[in-house]
Amino acid sequence: MRELDKVLESDEVILWEGAPKFLPFVFSGSQVGLSGLIFFVATIPLILLARKTLWFLILLFFIMGFLMLIWFPLYKLFLFNKTYYVITEKRIIIQTGIIGRDFGVVDLDKITSAAVLVGFFDVLFGDTSGNIAIAAAGLFRPYLISNISQPHEVFRILKKLSRAVK
Repeated sequence: MRELDKVLESDEVILWEGAPKFLPFVFSGSQVGLSGLIFFVATIPLILLARKTLWFLILLFFIMGFLMLIWFPLYKLFLFNKTYYVITEKRIIIQTGIIGRDFGVVDLDKITSAAVLVGFFDVLFGDTSGNIAIAAAGLFRPYLISNISQPHEVFRILKKLSRAVK
Protein backbone atom coordinates (compact mmCIF):
# COMPACT_ATOMS: atom_id res chain seq x y z
CA MET A 1 0.00 0.00 0.00
CA ARG A 2 1.56 3.25 -1.18
CA GLU A 3 1.39 6.04 1.42
CA LEU A 4 4.32 8.13 0.23
CA ASP A 5 2.16 11.18 -0.47
CA LYS A 6 2.38 11.85 3.28
CA VAL A 7 6.08 12.78 2.94
CA LEU A 8 6.39 13.94 -0.67
CA GLU A 9 6.81 17.67 -1.17
CA SER A 10 4.36 19.35 -3.57
CA ASP A 11 7.10 20.30 -6.06
CA GLU A 12 8.87 16.93 -5.96
CA VAL A 13 9.01 14.94 -9.20
CA ILE A 14 8.96 11.14 -8.97
CA LEU A 15 11.50 9.61 -11.35
CA TRP A 16 11.09 5.97 -10.28
CA GLU A 17 8.81 4.11 -7.91
CA GLY A 18 8.27 0.49 -7.12
CA ALA A 19 7.60 -2.28 -4.65
CA PRO A 20 9.48 -5.49 -3.95
CA LYS A 21 8.74 -8.69 -5.83
CA PHE A 22 6.77 -11.06 -3.59
CA LEU A 23 8.66 -14.38 -3.56
CA PRO A 24 12.22 -13.02 -3.31
CA PHE A 25 11.13 -10.52 -0.63
CA VAL A 26 9.32 -13.02 1.58
CA PHE A 27 11.89 -15.78 1.18
CA SER A 28 14.81 -13.41 1.82
CA GLY A 29 13.80 -13.79 5.47
CA SER A 30 14.46 -17.50 5.11
CA GLN A 31 18.20 -17.28 5.78
CA VAL A 32 17.41 -16.72 9.44
CA GLY A 33 14.60 -19.27 9.17
CA LEU A 34 17.05 -21.80 7.74
CA SER A 35 19.39 -21.18 10.66
CA GLY A 36 16.40 -21.73 12.94
CA LEU A 37 15.61 -25.01 11.18
CA ILE A 38 19.16 -26.26 11.70
CA PHE A 39 19.03 -25.14 15.33
CA PHE A 40 15.59 -26.77 15.73
CA VAL A 41 16.57 -30.12 14.20
CA ALA A 42 19.96 -30.26 15.95
CA THR A 43 18.33 -30.04 19.38
CA ILE A 44 15.88 -32.95 18.84
CA PRO A 45 18.46 -35.68 19.59
CA LEU A 46 19.71 -33.65 22.55
CA ILE A 47 16.20 -33.52 24.00
CA LEU A 48 15.86 -37.28 23.65
CA LEU A 49 19.24 -37.95 25.27
CA ALA A 50 19.21 -35.17 27.86
CA ARG A 51 19.32 -35.73 31.56
CA LYS A 52 16.76 -34.04 33.74
CA THR A 53 19.09 -31.17 34.65
CA LEU A 54 19.83 -30.18 31.04
CA TRP A 55 16.39 -30.89 29.63
CA PHE A 56 15.01 -27.39 30.28
CA LEU A 57 18.01 -25.66 28.67
CA ILE A 58 17.85 -27.85 25.57
CA LEU A 59 14.09 -27.31 25.32
CA LEU A 60 14.74 -23.56 25.40
CA PHE A 61 17.13 -23.89 22.43
CA PHE A 62 14.55 -26.04 20.64
CA ILE A 63 11.88 -23.34 21.08
CA MET A 64 14.29 -20.61 19.96
CA GLY A 65 15.06 -22.56 16.78
CA PHE A 66 11.36 -23.04 16.09
CA LEU A 67 10.65 -19.32 16.57
CA MET A 68 13.53 -18.39 14.24
CA LEU A 69 12.15 -20.79 11.64
CA ILE A 70 8.66 -19.26 11.70
CA TRP A 71 9.10 -15.61 12.69
CA PHE A 72 11.26 -14.09 9.93
CA PRO A 73 9.35 -15.35 6.90
CA LEU A 74 6.09 -14.33 8.63
CA TYR A 75 7.51 -10.90 9.40
CA LYS A 76 8.49 -10.41 5.74
CA LEU A 77 5.04 -11.62 4.64
CA PHE A 78 3.29 -8.99 6.79
CA LEU A 79 5.78 -6.32 5.72
CA PHE A 80 5.40 -6.98 1.99
CA ASN A 81 2.23 -4.94 1.33
CA LYS A 82 3.58 -1.98 3.31
CA THR A 83 6.96 -1.70 1.59
CA TYR A 84 7.36 0.82 -1.22
CA TYR A 85 10.23 2.81 -2.73
CA VAL A 86 10.45 6.16 -4.53
CA ILE A 87 13.33 8.03 -6.14
CA THR A 88 12.70 11.72 -6.79
CA GLU A 89 15.00 14.38 -8.19
CA LYS A 90 15.93 15.28 -4.57
CA ARG A 91 15.90 12.12 -2.47
CA ILE A 92 15.13 8.45 -1.98
CA ILE A 93 12.14 7.54 0.19
CA ILE A 94 11.66 4.06 1.64
CA GLN A 95 8.29 3.19 3.18
CA THR A 96 8.01 0.21 5.56
CA GLY A 97 6.25 -0.77 8.78
CA ILE A 98 3.78 -3.45 9.80
CA ILE A 99 1.61 -1.50 12.25
CA GLY A 100 2.53 2.14 11.59
CA ARG A 101 4.21 3.63 8.55
CA ASP A 102 7.94 4.35 8.77
CA PHE A 103 9.65 6.48 6.15
CA GLY A 104 13.40 6.43 5.58
CA VAL A 105 14.76 9.34 3.57
CA VAL A 106 18.18 9.77 1.98
CA ASP A 107 19.01 13.05 0.23
CA LEU A 108 20.79 12.39 -3.06
CA ASP A 109 23.64 14.77 -2.23
CA LYS A 110 24.41 12.74 0.93
CA ILE A 111 24.94 9.42 -0.88
CA THR A 112 28.52 8.20 -0.46
CA SER A 113 28.16 4.85 -2.24
CA ALA A 114 25.63 2.44 -3.66
CA ALA A 115 25.76 -1.16 -4.82
CA VAL A 116 23.53 -3.65 -6.61
CA LEU A 117 23.17 -6.97 -4.77
CA VAL A 118 21.51 -9.97 -6.40
CA GLY A 119 20.95 -12.70 -3.85
CA PHE A 120 20.13 -16.40 -4.02
CA PHE A 121 16.36 -15.91 -3.71
CA ASP A 122 16.43 -13.15 -6.35
CA VAL A 123 17.97 -15.61 -8.80
CA LEU A 124 15.74 -18.51 -7.70
CA PHE A 125 12.37 -16.70 -7.64
CA GLY A 126 12.82 -13.19 -8.93
CA ASP A 127 13.98 -13.60 -12.53
CA THR A 128 15.29 -10.01 -12.72
CA SER A 129 15.06 -8.84 -9.13
CA GLY A 130 17.75 -7.61 -6.77
CA ASN A 131 18.64 -5.14 -4.03
CA ILE A 132 20.30 -1.74 -3.99
CA ALA A 133 22.31 -0.87 -0.89
CA ILE A 134 22.71 2.87 -0.32
CA ALA A 135 25.30 4.31 2.06
CA ALA A 136 25.08 7.98 2.97
CA ALA A 137 26.86 10.40 5.23
CA GLY A 138 25.47 10.21 8.76
CA LEU A 139 23.80 6.80 8.35
CA PHE A 140 24.70 4.03 10.78
CA ARG A 141 23.94 1.31 8.24
CA PRO A 142 23.00 1.42 4.56
CA TYR A 143 19.41 1.69 3.42
CA LEU A 144 18.26 -1.24 1.31
CA ILE A 145 15.87 -1.11 -1.62
CA SER A 146 14.94 -4.78 -1.48
CA ASN A 147 14.04 -7.27 -4.18
CA ILE A 148 12.96 -4.81 -6.86
CA SER A 149 12.58 -5.54 -10.57
CA GLN A 150 15.39 -4.40 -12.83
CA PRO A 151 17.81 -3.32 -10.05
CA HIS A 152 20.62 -2.50 -12.49
CA GLU A 153 18.40 -0.06 -14.38
CA VAL A 154 17.27 1.61 -11.15
CA PHE A 155 20.90 1.75 -10.02
CA ARG A 156 21.87 3.61 -13.21
CA ILE A 157 19.08 6.15 -12.58
CA LEU A 158 20.24 6.58 -9.00
CA LYS A 159 23.93 7.03 -9.90
CA LYS A 160 23.08 9.54 -12.64
CA LEU A 161 20.95 11.59 -10.22
CA SER A 162 23.54 11.37 -7.45
CA ARG A 163 26.29 12.72 -9.75
CA ALA A 164 24.04 15.49 -11.09
CA VAL A 165 23.15 16.72 -7.59
CA LYS A 166 26.77 16.88 -6.38
